[in-house]
Amino acid sequence: MSETRDPPSNVTSIADAFKKAKPVAKKKKADAPAPASSGGGGRGEVVQPPTRLPPSAPVTALGRYGTTYFFLDSHGQYVPVSVEKLGRLFIIGLFGGEEYLVAHWRTYDRNGNPKDEFDHGKLGPVLIASCADKPIFNPVEQVRGAGAWREDDGGLVMHCGDALYTSTGEQPTGLRRGFLYPSSSAMAAPDYDASPAAALHLLARLETWTWARGSTDAKLALGWIGAAMLGGATEWRPMIWVTGGRGTGKSTFQKLIRWVLGPNGLIRSEDATRAFVFQRVEYSSLPVSLDEFESQQDNRKKQEIIDLARASSSGAVIGRGGADGQPRQFTARNCFAFSSFVIPPLEPADRSRRAIFELMKRTASHRTREPGEDELDDEEDDTVLGSQEQWTAVGEQLRGQLLNGWRRYRETIKAYRRALIKGGHSDRAADQFAALGAAYDLLIHRELEDANVQRWAAMLPSASLAETTGTSDDPEACLYHLLTAMVDLFRGGAKESVGHYVLEARREAEHQGGSVKDSSRLLAKIGIKVFRDKRVAAGEPVQWWIAVMNNHRELATKFENSKWVGRPGAPGAWSQMLSRIDGAFKTKLRFARRPDYCVAVPWEAAFPPDDAELDADELQIVDQRDRET
Repeated sequence: MSETRDPPSNVTSIADAFKKAKPVAKKKKADAPAPASSGGGGRGEVVQPPTRLPPSAPVTALGRYGTTYFFLDSHGQYVPVSVEKLGRLFIIGLFGGEEYLVAHWRTYDRNGNPKDEFDHGKLGPVLIASCADKPIFNPVEQVRGAGAWREDDGGLVMHCGDALYTSTGEQPTGLRRGFLYPSSSAMAAPDYDASPAAALHLLARLETWTWARGSTDAKLALGWIGAAMLGGATEWRPMIWVTGGRGTGKSTFQKLIRWVLGPNGLIRSEDATRAFVFQRVEYSSLPVSLDEFESQQDNRKKQEIIDLARASSSGAVIGRGGADGQPRQFTARNCFAFSSFVIPPLEPADRSRRAIFELMKRTASHRTREPGEDELDDEEDDTVLGSQEQWTAVGEQLRGQLLNGWRRYRETIKAYRRALIKGGHSDRAADQFAALGAAYDLLIHRELEDANVQRWAAMLPSASLAETTGTSDDPEACLYHLLTAMVDLFRGGAKESVGHYVLEARREAEHQGGSVKDSSRLLAKIGIKVFRDKRVAAGEPVQWWIAVMNNHRELATKFENSKWVGRPGAPGAWSQMLSRIDGAFKTKLRFARRPDYCVAVPWEAAFPPDDAELDADELQIVDQRDRET
């Protein structure tokens, strides 16, 4: 029988060991370093980052509009951004680098040691909150780019890219009296010690071109340069169109304008689209120069830019869709200068908004360069114009003269406008030539004098200006378009116009020959009727009228491819235009045995009475041709 032995005193069974074991306490995680309210962020110390942009930040939060946020970047440039694009690279670009960002929004490792990185995840909320603290920001109303602007108190601000200039001196760009003047490329600044001598020197140079109207066109050109410098500060921005054949100096004239306006003082192109002009202009009031703006077989692209220039003359809001689905818009306040060999067709509304300068062939003594010599770049001196630096200095003098004389601008333009209206100009033509005259007056004269105003009005007689004569207004043009349309019916082997049948219809009604009411029946088939007013008192002449239906299938074909076109089931645009003719009225008459709505136009609007003076001129022209033959 084996002997039982006790286990050694220092040996414990495995089971007893587990029973007697105490639970092992979990190792506590090291507490994160407490954030410090201030300090340099040394080892083990974390700096509390700002929750808003500090006043000393190189970036300024302007506010927001919807989900778009607006800032001034480290160079004072205006930067809009949609909320979803507030990413790391955008933030670095906005601040112009990482130095400021790392110093204020530094990241730390797990031990609280600073890293040379910034926490871009926190910057988005900071930028959003900084904008949200500001009032709603509307760039259409508040952003003013390079160019001239009028303040609420009537004062003039010349935004020259890197600085602002007012009557009190140079001011920094940025926020000023509720408007934002962001920084941009530097321009020529005004010379506060300016005198009319520089403008007279420029006028003498302008008079060396062979203008069709001589010195009148040279003065108008000088007035446009002054108006272009005033840009968004004026109520009306005049436009010019320079036309002429090869060798007349159009390109050299455009070069002189560019040099006078100085570097970055002009938006220019020789093959522009509306989108290009829109993007370049945006919030600035700088003048726009479009050279070689030639008429083409299809002028619709050209017309888009002409429409933009028309809107700019009065300061209309222009809009377009954005690539991100957000609309972009701005108020156009720019003076336009066009030049071309042939001017595209202009409607009366466009023609009256611009001064048309026709350049004639230059003589050898007036030629700017030898035949066949290439145009020189803007950076080079010109053999005739001289140095670019010289003309830029002249432009600085002009800006200073305008700034010093601005206090009397409103009084001046009102005086010029009154004189032009008194001289027979329409309201629109008076706006155009008064704006040119007022700018010319500020450049040439020190004070407003009535004699200067009267000389300007006498220089621009309304009866003989190319801009205000030679075209009909829209209602008259619409009626003439209808009367000259051909009727699809052969008589005697030829087609006749609507006007021919209108005349025949009246003769038939007066029993002056012709088949009985044959023309009247034909006109009724195309929606036209000739009638007389039987309500005329005894002894007074009978009033004849031409009635045109508001909606008619055959009438619509006469206005196809015109701006007075119609569509089935709706009144044609021609009815609205014809109703604006003096004496016209809307009524309801019977056409082809069916009553319908129409516009009645006085006979005299279509066929004016004989004019002894005009008829004598016609006979004189015919006699002159006979003698020459």
